[in-house]
Amino acid sequence: MVLVIKLLRTPPVLLLLLCAAEGDQTHHRPWQVRFLHDYPLAVCNDGSPAAYFFRPGLGWSVRRWLVFLEGGGWCWDEGTCHDGWALMHGSSKKFPRSLADVAAWSRRLSTGIFDIETSPLADARIAYVRMCSNDAYMGDTGPPDSTLHFRGSRIIKAVFEDLRKHTGLGDRQGDLVVYGGCSSGGRGAMVSLDYVAGNLVGKADVVGLLDSALWVPMKPLARNMASFELQTEKVLAMANASTFINDDCNATYGDSPWKCLFGAYRLQLIKTPYLLSQSQYDNFAISMSVHGFYDPKPDLHQAGRAWAEHYRRQVLEHLPKPANGSGTAIFSSANYMHCTISHPRAMMFRAGGTSFPELLARWLLAPSREKATGRYLESCEGFNCGGTRSLDWRREALAAARGLGE
Repeated sequence: MVLVIKLLRTPPVLLLLLCAAEGDQTHHRPWQVRFLHDYPLAVCNDGSPAAYFFRPGLGWSVRRWLVFLEGGGWCWDEGTCHDGWALMHGSSKKFPRSLADVAAWSRRLSTGIFDIETSPLADARIAYVRMCSNDAYMGDTGPPDSTLHFRGSRIIKAVFEDLRKHTGLGDRQGDLVVYGGCSSGGRGAMVSLDYVAGNLVGKADVVGLLDSALWVPMKPLARNMASFELQTEKVLAMANASTFINDDCNATYGDSPWKCLFGAYRLQLIKTPYLLSQSQYDNFAISMSVHGFYDPKPDLHQAGRAWAEHYRRQVLEHLPKPANGSGTAIFSSANYMHCTISHPRAMMFRAGGTSFPELLARWLLAPSREKATGRYLESCEGFNCGGTRSLDWRREALAAARGLGE
């Protein structure tokens, strides 16, 4: 895999700005649903075909793809895999199918990196992979060993095969795939990133865009909550989640292979350039561990606040420290938030003296440049202290693009 230094003769950020200036053409790219009927093992928990939503890019001259894995949790034993949440998210039978239903559902894909006007990736073809395997896209097993299918790794492979077949992904040198996801999707992309870069994209270059993928080893406060470490151990065995455990990780954590699926340990071993957005007060990890259920509101009791502060210290300790020229960047705000890069305020988040869209635009143009590699960390004090500010995204993007040309 080759680091992307120059993707197009015209920098993508500037190309996007020029296209946006031409008017409404950027808005006439409706989402489509594509079921993976032609891939027998790319199935949901209940055996129904997996699917992804696809949005066309700005014409064939723009050779960028965003492949994004939807989050939504996972299950790790018989009880959690048969509760209401897992059953509801283990099937594609209720996925929208008609153009009208797809259009209505896809309105949620309109903020942050999916914003058709303000995102640094607004020009890209987008494949938004729906979650329905409850294994963070890591598993490869099914009946008769289990009553359910866990075929997340097969879904990833099928999506890329389908995109290569129908959109020309990877047909040309200079094609770029931005591969990522949020929450369980972010963890799935983290574990499979090197495999995807080396096996599924033809001539394309690959970078990772990971959101909320870092789990840290901490005992939960809630007594009814299985630790994230225990969950990961159980998923490895239950779902046969070993497809993306490579030789390097085996050599490093051979006695504890579950660590190859766990952010605190796996992130530091990834070779493909990636940008990680990770809040120091991730509200999913904190509320699940403190309350035993997900609560996005920052209503923690005194013991919960103390746990959250310890969690923040653990996040800062386990965030990777990218080497110069590695192409890897870490953006870590101190907002009580989960899945930051698709959030309505994603374009206003700041950390380490830079805004998220400014960093993303700079990094996409040249990941290995000094101005893109490194750690951008919020250093404010106090729970949920992270800041945002209004900004002129296009002005900052132009400034970033010009700076890279110096």
